[in-house]
This record gives sequence, structure tokens and C-alpha cells, in this order.
Amino acid sequence: MCQINFTIQTNDNSDIVSGEGRWKENAGDAWNYFSISDINNALTPDINTDASYLLEIRVVNTNTINSAWTSVSGFQVGCP
Repeated sequence: MCQINFTIQTNDNSDIVSGEGRWKENAGDAWNYFSISDINNALTPDINTDASYLLEIRVVNTNTINSAWTSVSGFQVGCP
């Protein structure tokens, strides 16, 4: 079981008030969505299967505007 920690940054000076993430196995079709409850200590939910995954994040600013989903990032759980 594993949680992946990641950092959230913006390109402008807007304040982030919440966030949402989604992950899936590289070969998978279905995204698994999760809320980011602590923007300053962002974590994925527990992931139980050793595999390669894709991760996307989007945030909401103080004007309640959603960002676009980030470009896809990858990570590995378990031994390669």
C-alpha cells in the first residue's frame, strides 16, 4: 500500500483553496478520482497494486474557478 506525495504550484498569483486529483494504471481506461484535502501536503489515496500509473491534478482558486487538468505525470508503485 502506498501514497504518493506531490507539490501543487500555480503559474499566476492566485490562491488555491481546494484540489482534485485522478490516477489510473498506464494501460487502464478508468480514472480514479480523489479530493485533495490539504493543498500543502497533497497525497494520493492508498494504491494497493504494484504498477505504473498516470496522475493528473486540477485546483480551484479563491474565485471558485477550476484550472485545467495538469498534463499527465507518471509514477511507479512497487519494484520495477
